[in-house]
Amino acid sequence: RLLVTLSWIGLRGENPTAKRTVMASNGEPEVEDLEASVEVDDGEDELTEQPSLVALTGDVTQEDDEPVEETLRAATEADYPKRSCLEVAHDHATQGTSLWSVLKKNMGKKLSHIAMPVSFNEPLSALQRLCEELEHSSLLDQAAAAENQVDRLMLVAAFAVAGYGSSHFRSGRKPFNPILGETYDTVRPERGFRFVAEQVSHHPPISVGVAESAHWTFYQEAGVKSSLRPSSLKIVPQGFVRVKLLPQNEEFEWRKVVTHVEDIVSGNKWVDHHGKMFVTNMTTGLTCKVEFSQYSRFKKSAKYNVKGVVPHPTNSKKFVGSFSGKWTEEIVNDQSKAVLWTNLKPDDSAIQTNFGLTPFALELNQLPPADSAAFQQLLPTDSRLRPDQRLWERAEEEKAAEEKLRLEELQRQSKAKREEAGQHHEPRLFTYRRVDIKKPDVPSGVPVPKEQDRPEWIYKGGFWAHKKNGTLPPHEALW
Repeated sequence: RLLVTLSWIGLRGENPTAKRTVMASNGEPEVEDLEASVEVDDGEDELTEQPSLVALTGDVTQEDDEPVEETLRAATEADYPKRSCLEVAHDHATQGTSLWSVLKKNMGKKLSHIAMPVSFNEPLSALQRLCEELEHSSLLDQAAAAENQVDRLMLVAAFAVAGYGSSHFRSGRKPFNPILGETYDTVRPERGFRFVAEQVSHHPPISVGVAESAHWTFYQEAGVKSSLRPSSLKIVPQGFVRVKLLPQNEEFEWRKVVTHVEDIVSGNKWVDHHGKMFVTNMTTGLTCKVEFSQYSRFKKSAKYNVKGVVPHPTNSKKFVGSFSGKWTEEIVNDQSKAVLWTNLKPDDSAIQTNFGLTPFALELNQLPPADSAAFQQLLPTDSRLRPDQRLWERAEEEKAAEEKLRLEELQRQSKAKREEAGQHHEPRLFTYRRVDIKKPDVPSGVPVPKEQDRPEWIYKGGFWAHKKNGTLPPHEALW
């Protein structure tokens, strides 16, 4: 019988020490030190410039591309039936590896540098997860059609909250870390947008995605810092999200809140998102202050609560709009009582055997029919062709683990070749540039960056025309 306890020592800012108590053969308890010589990653901003990652200066002229409507029309003509479940059902109760066994083998490493077992993953890449946030893109369609700027802001803020909803039903697993140069693109005619993403950096890991519709554009630059807590994993998102409503020519930006994956030792993992998120109209300065309540044993009724308030532009003590609810269920406009967004629960079979993926998420890793034009047009670097992820989706855990190790070794070899040749990786779809930071007049209490500019991954444009014509720059084999 195994008894597990945790004690953490954190005096005067020292790194905590994790220990577990096991029953020795003589029946006496003995303490096994799991010193988090697995280092926490709190000391650095993962998306700040690195010696090998230097932002250039100067404007970027975006290439012309085929109209969004043309891409959507072609995708409608070539559309194929979408699946409602994975090919093979997974038994989540029996799939998995002890977290402690992983940490013991990786003493002295940063948590973000540890190669986790394939069973810790769900069969999606981080690039596909970026696209998954557009599951509720109808909120952006509504925002683009709204006449009142407060309504537009509230709908964009509701979209920012909605992206967290699906995590409530997930199996507690993480997406596959994309390989440097990996891509993912999809066209969703039924939702009216096209999406493309690329893994632009390996250390620090950075994924960048762009979506376009006839009414709005979406941009996200994503990375994370992670650190181990007594019985949880703390995840601090890096980067930002930008949405542009085309009819009004208004841009909105926000940064995501902190996430804790709780009870990682007991195995009954659950997710707690908490903190403040400021969704700002970068054109007018109007801001929605969104607060996710952190779970507390002393206030259990507030679990999963979220509240959004739009302060008056000239009197921050008053507000011109607000919404409230739970990010796991729904959010409601406090003034009109209209439901802004509802979180639809996947069916029980999806939760038990399909990683808790929503119908939309289930489609993201689906391969087009082998004899279709859509399959022939898949880029060799597309996440759907990644062998370890595909094997894991089919529940072939041992083969998936072997492939994962092989791909990681290939990535190390590619990095060594570049360093030996004095070269650096050049993303195909994005370029790293310094850009001026917009600083609209915002209500008091809204953070304003001190810097005048910042590094940003700028979309080069022209992807859909190049893909259609087969003129994208070549890329070395990833797998």
